[in-house]
Amino acid sequence: MTLVRCMTHKPADTSKYVKMTEVMNPPNEAIACGVEGCLNRGRVWLTAEEAAAYEKGQRYFPLFGSGKPGNAAEVIARIGVIALG
Repeated sequence: MTLVRCMTHKPADTSKYVKMTEVMNPPNEAIACGVEGCLNRGRVWLTAEEAAAYEKGQRYFPLFGSGKPGNAAEVIARIGVIALG
């Protein structure tokens, strides 16, 4: 599932998250890193399955940890990804 982390708090499991892009957002606004207490600008980290969907044009992705009722959230990924590894 999509993860939002800043460049300082990159995902520990780099085999799971294969591509990274920025959040689609208005100027001067961003989603913060998902690490508690970190207010750095978050990046969108995609799994291999999500990266394939992204390449086919999907831009809306559910966020990790958002599967609980009443806690649903999605992130819109900006066009242009960076391959990791």
